[in-house]
Amino acid sequence: MIKDSNIKDFDSNFVIWGIDGDFKFNFIRKYIPFATTDHCGTIRILEDTILPQYLMIELDRIKDVYGFDRGLRASLKNMQNIIIRLPVDVDGNLDIDIQQDIIEKYQVISEIKQKVGEYKHKIDKLVIKIDDAIEYCQSVKIEDIFNIKKGIAKYTKTYIKKHKGSYPIYSANTKQGGVLGYINHFDHDVESIQITTNGYAGTVFYRSKHKFSINGDARLYIPKCDNLDCLYLSFELQKVLDKNNFNWEYKPTIERTRNIEIKIPITATGEFDLPKQKEIAEKYRKIEEIKNNVKRELEKIENIKVDIGL
Repeated sequence: MIKDSNIKDFDSNFVIWGIDGDFKFNFIRKYIPFATTDHCGTIRILEDTILPQYLMIELDRIKDVYGFDRGLRASLKNMQNIIIRLPVDVDGNLDIDIQQDIIEKYQVISEIKQKVGEYKHKIDKLVIKIDDAIEYCQSVKIEDIFNIKKGIAKYTKTYIKKHKGSYPIYSANTKQGGVLGYINHFDHDVESIQITTNGYAGTVFYRSKHKFSINGDARLYIPKCDNLDCLYLSFELQKVLDKNNFNWEYKPTIERTRNIEIKIPITATGEFDLPKQKEIAEKYRKIEEIKNNVKRELEKIENIKVDIGL
């Protein structure tokens, strides 16, 4: 229930957009009371001949033209300078019929893209069991096989600007391989596993041996002994973290993960079976490669841009 609103009257259609983060939109029909936060911008549509759904389509089209959603903040000042296209009839009047036709076509495209997004999510969550053939297996607590290190909170974008270099800083970012930026020094030079503790918390990255650092939104898991395969462990860790439903609210902190158990192949004499781990890891890797290839093809559909022909 709205007790107070920064909007004084509601006799127009509105389109609202996200100023920070993703450049997303919504529309609110006239006479419906609402309020916005300081992270949300509001467009009052002064003409009833401009349909709010059509305006959202135009805003979605121009976001790439102006760079919104990538690097340019969609502030009120920046939004005031944008130019949109409006269909008109032979007399130069705004054409509602053409707007409605475009809205209907975009709705079909949006439904297809939504389905594609659902397929991508299903692929991400697809679990293929490939360890049935393991003859000997042991469940081991995470704290018994890993040295766990916290990230450094001072490694922010501001810090990166002041210490530019060639060594990556990894964060909770799940795109660009988790890279936040590059600095002129490093904290680690070891094969390891990174787990994000913010954003899409609980996302696992395998890190081959190289010079790097992590910020406060991640933790580093370094195997304690040589007969443990990091790539195998990264796949197993992702499985158990998913089962525990970690997220940005229920974060996979060191305390919450230390007693979680993962399965590791062992030899007949009870030693960790490194060749078997590598064999399974290669199967996992091939499956992930196939999944990523399928997702890339789906993303081509998801990212299709349609010219409305104005």
